[in-house]
Amino acid sequence: MKNKETKKITKLETLSYILIIINLLLIFLVAYTYLNKQETPKEEKKISKVEEKKEEEITDEIRSLVNKYDVFNNQLESVNFFGYLYKEDEYKTKDISDNAKIYIAISNIQFVDNKELMDTNGNVSLPKKMIEEKIKELFGNNTEYKDQDLNNIDSDCRIAYFKYDNQEQKYKLKAYGHNTNAYSNKIKTNIEKVYTKDNKLEVYISMYVEINNKDGINIYKDTDLNDKIVTLKQGEVKDIFKDYSKKLQKYKYTFKKEEDRYIFSKIEKVIEEE
Repeated sequence: MKNKETKKITKLETLSYILIIINLLLIFLVAYTYLNKQETPKEEKKISKVEEKKEEEITDEIRSLVNKYDVFNNQLESVNFFGYLYKEDEYKTKDISDNAKIYIAISNIQFVDNKELMDTNGNVSLPKKMIEEKIKELFGNNTEYKDQDLNNIDSDCRIAYFKYDNQEQKYKLKAYGHNTNAYSNKIKTNIEKVYTKDNKLEVYISMYVEINNKDGINIYKDTDLNDKIVTLKQGEVKDIFKDYSKKLQKYKYTFKKEEDRYIFSKIEKVIEEE
């Protein structure tokens, strides 16, 4: 009788162990299913972030925005500032020198033939406050800079030669003149793609450097003139952006939204895989 009871207890214990194991397995399966469901939204969120980048139409407004900063493209005008934004792999706002910021600001002020900003001798005189407001408009309300001469060269007629008069708190230039030199070296740019993402605007451009002389035109990929693309005869017409598209250097401008306008954030060289 005792043996039978012992066997009965053993069977009950075995059954209990089996039930415990089954319950543990069920708990594990429920937990596993729950955790997988929790991970799914993260993946969906990640995918949606990639889809936020949207290609936009290339409009006159976007061209105008880029042109506000792409002002170092004529060597006769910009002198030693020529090609400034394309000399490094990346420029953030903080990396741009104060005199380059001032140059960009002055380039965005309509002072030519403006009698209120010129004296009777044709000399230009821009109030410090005007420069300060323009820099904040272009680079952001919190941008700081130090007033200074744009150049230590004593010359006239070009934006690059503006001098700062600390006593009068004005930027001055003697007898500004229009650039009429057909052989001036130039940088040409072309907008290729535009994207928006969150509060940012990304503008992809291609560029080349055009070195002119009376014998011909040399087209270079870089501002250091190390990588020549082609040499054209004077008068020879080619669509460089179309015919040599794959050989041109690409850059990306990034603008960010501040209040009701886009301001400069950075420009960076685009490294394309071959």
